[in-house]
Amino acid sequence: MSYRIWLFFAGVLGVLALAAGSYGAHALGGSNTYSAAIKAFEAGVLYHALHALALLGLAGLMAATEGRRSSFASAAMHGAGVAFTLGAVLFAGGIYGRVTGLAPDFAGVAPVGGVMLMAGWLALAASALGLRR
Repeated sequence: MSYRIWLFFAGVLGVLALAAGSYGAHALGGSNTYSAAIKAFEAGVLYHALHALALLGLAGLMAATEGRRSSFASAAMHGAGVAFTLGAVLFAGGIYGRVTGLAPDFAGVAPVGGVMLMAGWLALAASALGLRR
């Protein structure tokens, strides 16, 4: 079996993890208590850190597949990198700003960041279609 299948599943599982986390944060709780603020902040830190690692993996993948990927795969990987970077900044930054009170108006960008993170995982999954053996 080719490594492309694992890249595809990594992207699909990444987007499903984000969707499940978003559902859990919004549908299973949502009180404005202090513990809810801590949980939100922890979620921001977790997604922030995970997407830093995702970028590290993406950089390694791009280095390892240099010369063996189509222009589509290259574009999808670069798109994933942009989406992961902006998504992490907007998602985690929006949560950090809301919870700390330092930038409460910035909180509205967190959902945009979450969508960008999901788009990044889908772009990563799509890049598997343009890799050559």
